[in-house]
Amino acid sequence: MDLIRTLLFGGIVGNKVNIDVALLLLRIFVGLAFMTIFEKFLPRDGLWGPQPWFVSDVAELGFPMPIFFAWAAVLSEFFGGLLMMLGFMTRPAAFLNCIVTGVAAFLQHQGDVG
Repeated sequence: MDLIRTLLFGGIVGNKVNIDVALLLLRIFVGLAFMTIFEKFLPRDGLWGPQPWFVSDVAELGFPMPIFFAWAAVLSEFFGGLLMMLGFMTRPAAFLNCIVTGVAAFLQHQGDVG
């Protein structure tokens, strides 16, 4: 049980204040970036959730049920970014966002993300 608690809520006990502040700023920056960077979840042209272009990109990647996977990616980025900003369940949120970002970087952009 302690291993599961450490994996989910982890952390290092006894950090110096400057390390804690640096990690807080990093969490806030990365969380905001995931929540807002591509406007996939926030309303755009009056539409909440995945934009039609994003659903079609997911379909072109060959995912079954592209609407489901588009929603999963969008919700993972938005709420995962929010959880990272709050510092709650940071590791599971970061893991899910790593999967989403990995799919985007290596399947959609084929490694050319510059």
